[in-house]
Amino acid sequence: MNAARLKPAPRAARGTVYLIVLSTVALATTIGIAGVLVAQSQRRAAQARFQAAIARANAMSAVEFGLQIAQNTAAWRASIQPDGIALNRASSSGNMKLTVTDPADSNLTNSLSDLVTLTGEGTFGTSLQMVRVKLTPSATPLDSLTPGVTVNGTISFSGSGTTYIRADGGIQSNTSISSATVTIVSPVSAVGAITGTGYSVGSTTPVRARQMPTASSVLAIYAAMATTIPYGSISGNKIDKVLLSPNSNPWGANNAAGVYLINCNNNTIEISKSRVLGTLILVNPKSDSKFEGPCLLESLSQDAPALIVVGNWPFDLGTGTLSELSLSTNFNPTGSAYRGQANALRLDSYPTLISGIVYVTGNATVSSALTIEGTLLVGGNLSVTAPMTVRHVPVVKAPIGFGVGAGFTAGSTDWSQAVN
Repeated sequence: MNAARLKPAPRAARGTVYLIVLSTVALATTIGIAGVLVAQSQRRAAQARFQAAIARANAMSAVEFGLQIAQNTAAWRASIQPDGIALNRASSSGNMKLTVTDPADSNLTNSLSDLVTLTGEGTFGTSLQMVRVKLTPSATPLDSLTPGVTVNGTISFSGSGTTYIRADGGIQSNTSISSATVTIVSPVSAVGAITGTGYSVGSTTPVRARQMPTASSVLAIYAAMATTIPYGSISGNKIDKVLLSPNSNPWGANNAAGVYLINCNNNTIEISKSRVLGTLILVNPKSDSKFEGPCLLESLSQDAPALIVVGNWPFDLGTGTLSELSLSTNFNPTGSAYRGQANALRLDSYPTLISGIVYVTGNATVSSALTIEGTLLVGGNLSVTAPMTVRHVPVVKAPIGFGVGAGFTAGSTDWSQAVN
């Protein structure tokens, strides 16, 4: 019987096994590479989240820096650079930048009551994050703005029996009041003694002292906003037949907020037959300086100061009429309207008065009839020897420097985030 011959295995079978092995290896490699790619992707995503978190923290730090400036720096609006950038710092933890803008009119200094937007930009690595907050100016008016007249020092009234003193909202001294041969047709109050006669509506003492503005802060705030008029440029040291407004400044550039400052350096200055629309700041005038009527001073709003005097000031305005015809001067051209009316004629006339908040940091004297539509604040003593009328206008929105409180408010809807 012949033995059966064994046949060798087909080569095709060995090739199939080889292919299976190669496929398995390739699949394993692909899975391995995919795992590496997934890990790398996850690492990049984690890194991006980390960078975004650091960038967002930098943006928030920039905003917090801006809030600190706004709360603690009296003249912060004017300290912002023209392009609005107040902060641009780089560190090993990325960069931060702060931009401050006025969304109403893009002018930070022309109104202290405009909204302000702080935008913080933070970067780290490739991430740029932004945090934005809208701030609404908010402060409670000083209680010294509640009466028509508040004086930190003493008040003395004297004159003839026909000298009438009136101040809507009352008259208060944080020290004492004396009166002789005058008629006071408004309630008076004082922390200390009230002596003399003529209190026809009554008097109250003692009362608590009312909070006065801080002179240095008020000066810093408004000086930073102001256009300075050099004292030496005023001919004869006298402002006469002049219109000073946001669109009129005979001595130089206009100030859009209507805020003008004259540093008298203890020299005499006289103001007469003129109109001021805005805020006039007089620093260190000599004791013989004066307002002589007819004159009209008006703040741009009743919640703003019309006159700030750093030092002592005598009021001698009287009751005359500011006449364009007699003075051959147009006091209400286009851009400087009087209560909504402007024209190119010289036929109008205006009352002699001060409209707005009047703040004298030192002593004040009234030796001729004085009419104010607003509030009179005196940091020193007040002496009145002539009729005085203060038609008090309640202050609803405290001007910067004349309020207490945080200064700004921001609700939850005022915050937003963005990514670029």
